[in-house]
Amino acid sequence: LSLAFGWERGTIWAVRVGQTLAFGFIVFSFFANHLGLLLVGFFILFGAGEEGRLTRIRAALEGAVAAHAMRRTFAVLSPDETLRNAVLKVVSCNQDDFPVVAGGALLGMARHDAMLQGLERHDPSTPIAEFVSTRFTSTEPGAPLEELYVLLARSDRRTIPVIDGGAIVGLLSLEQINRFAQLRRTLRGIRRDEKAAADRAAETYGEGGPSSGSARSTASDAFAPPAGDMT
Repeated sequence: LSLAFGWERGTIWAVRVGQTLAFGFIVFSFFANHLGLLLVGFFILFGAGEEGRLTRIRAALEGAVAAHAMRRTFAVLSPDETLRNAVLKVVSCNQDDFPVVAGGALLGMARHDAMLQGLERHDPSTPIAEFVSTRFTSTEPGAPLEELYVLLARSDRRTIPVIDGGAIVGLLSLEQINRFAQLRRTLRGIRRDEKAAADRAAETYGEGGPSSGSARSTASDAFAPPAGDMT
């Protein structure tokens, strides 16, 4: 299927076939009173659905890099800030994880769960430096977004810093990547619909009709993010 239709469409077709078979197993298991077949059917159904979801995300992320989806406006903490102030910033800045920076250098990440646990067990005036994780994964603006998606999906890290020239220039989370992928799929769907409409208009009116010249400028172009900045 992948050779005939390309990897994305081929995988989607394979997913649909798998889901159809799984549904058949589930229905048959009720008539045959076969618990094992029922479990197999649900397992295949879940696995096929997850594979389809990952395939759509991978297709949407193809060719994209960290700079396209990273958060460019974010708050940072200094090592001597108190735990109380750090937790207040979680609410006021709508941000879970914070880079801890001193003298322009990234010392580590203060993570949401660590700060909450610290607030329960320590004095609120304790410096945030005591709760900073110095073991963190970072990336660069040109790193492939698809690889970063897999990295975040398989790890317990919620946010990774994006470093350029030794300075932190952005934050990237799984939520942001999913939002970017959804936006890209939507824009591609708009373009496909408009192209189909333009082709139909060309067949109706001919080359000199409304679909030619400036009329080919589509509404989706107005929504398409500029190259290099699709946040």
